[in-house]
Amino acid sequence: MASVTTPSNAPPPTPLPSKLVKSRCASAPAPSPTVVAVLAGTSSVPPPTISKSQAPIPSLLRASADSGPQPAAPTATAGMEPVVALLTTETVVKDEKVIIVQHAKGTVHLLGTHHNRENSALAVDELIRIVRPHVVAVELCRTNLERYNVLTEGGGQPPAPAADEVAPKSSHMDIIPARLRDKAIGEELLLGLVSESLKYDRWCVHRNRGGGGGLRRSALLKNPQTRRFRVRPKVFHDVVIGREMCAPFRDYTWTLPKPHSRYLVHPATKYRILLADKPVEETFCSVAAALTDEERSIVHIYQANFLKLFVASSATKTIMMNMIEKNARLYDAIVRQRDRHMARALRQALDDADTRPREKARVLAIVGKSHIAGIVNYWHTPLPTRSTAAAAAVRPPTRAKR
Repeated sequence: MASVTTPSNAPPPTPLPSKLVKSRCASAPAPSPTVVAVLAGTSSVPPPTISKSQAPIPSLLRASADSGPQPAAPTATAGMEPVVALLTTETVVKDEKVIIVQHAKGTVHLLGTHHNRENSALAVDELIRIVRPHVVAVELCRTNLERYNVLTEGGGQPPAPAADEVAPKSSHMDIIPARLRDKAIGEELLLGLVSESLKYDRWCVHRNRGGGGGLRRSALLKNPQTRRFRVRPKVFHDVVIGREMCAPFRDYTWTLPKPHSRYLVHPATKYRILLADKPVEETFCSVAAALTDEERSIVHIYQANFLKLFVASSATKTIMMNMIEKNARLYDAIVRQRDRHMARALRQALDDADTRPREKARVLAIVGKSHIAGIVNYWHTPLPTRSTAAAAAVRPPTRAKR
């Protein structure tokens, strides 16, 4: 998803800790020994010390992090682990930025990707080889994983490629200039997310008669009992989407040990795959509740006249980008809530990693570039307790004021 920027009242950036790594790895040559040592956690370079008052956000993320109100400074409370300043370093692998978060329990490597770039998939393969992670977290939930699954119910061989994947048909993207094509694809995917949220919201209202039962996590699952997955990227307007998210799966058939588990396992790999994203059903409900009546009308008109309206607005900010900037609740539903959820999932992954005695956990997180700053910001968000999680599961969404 494309990054969005909104006005901010956040304080000015503070001095950054010295970086352990600042090197660029070209596409062809392998990373330098220093980069390999730092990524693998075997470097002998002593880590820099930072005070608790220093900001944990690298400067390259400051513009993205300042795109909205930031959470308050974390404080230690009863029942929570002590709050310490994060040590973050950065490097580049296959032309993709990697933020390395040092934690007392282990190391998290945040790879900010572009969902339609081949370099992102190459960076995933390179990091898996260098880091040797215990857990690989992907920006997918159980419902979205099913959309990439090529296995039939009960398993079997992958079906033959669809006709439009073998010989893609022409579409309205052919009319858009090449320099605007990536922007148009991101805009149409974002428009699809919002419009699908409205369809899901109408289904919930009809099914529950306005009773607020929209947070049904299995409502969009075609095969809720499926536990075997073999995934491959999707093709959208002749462009392969999600190649980097499918890279850790390789060509294996992965299994969910339990129906409600978020970890997929395969005996041939030394890592587990974590479905770290927030359930898409909850995102749909939050998006639908954030939209006003006027914005809903705009979405319907934009969807019916996408090509004409996109070309007219592409010189400045697109319609969806402008809508997200003006509606803070919509930005919160699409970006911040998911950032908070993934930050908690990654912290929990450090505890769940299957490590040897006295070995620190290594987690590789593959997320969209626009989520990196939010995950670092929300790193100290308390993990939900069983009581708060149960209350959130039944709380009905609240509509935006008309």
